[in-house]
Amino acid sequence: MVEKKLPHIMVLGVGNEILQDEGVGIEVVKTLQSMEVPVNVEIVEGGTGGLDLLKVLEETNYLLIVDAVDARTQPGVIFRFKPDEVSVLPPEYGISFHQLGLFEIFSMAKILGKMPDTTIFAIQPASMTWGIGLTPEVAAKVPVVIEQILEEIAGINEKYQSKM
Repeated sequence: MVEKKLPHIMVLGVGNEILQDEGVGIEVVKTLQSMEVPVNVEIVEGGTGGLDLLKVLEETNYLLIVDAVDARTQPGVIFRFKPDEVSVLPPEYGISFHQLGLFEIFSMAKILGKMPDTTIFAIQPASMTWGIGLTPEVAAKVPVVIEQILEEIAGINEKYQSKM
């Protein structure tokens, strides 16, 4: 029997660490980098995104993005959605500049036929003003999001292995 390779899964944390909770994606991936994850998982600090991420997406089968999203709800609320679902969000949802850059990159990746299966994990920030470090409400959700990401990775690998 020929052994199939597991799919490449990338966890991409985006955000800006000098804007308090806007840095939650970076905080999550820094924590994940210190943990043991399956060999087919790559953990990447994406910062505020950019066209350089397009090259990274080319070799990725599954992309899990971690970010902050201002949905005008209680601080620390966790969202899980696909990029295509963002268009159904009301205009009052706050989307930052790097998120717009990500969606442009997604469009380019789709055109090139390189768009991985993508899931976004986002946390409602309490504050996105100048400052280093997460607010207590958001910091308390970092372990919860990490657990959800690890469950997502296990589910992807399990689904893939059942097809072998």
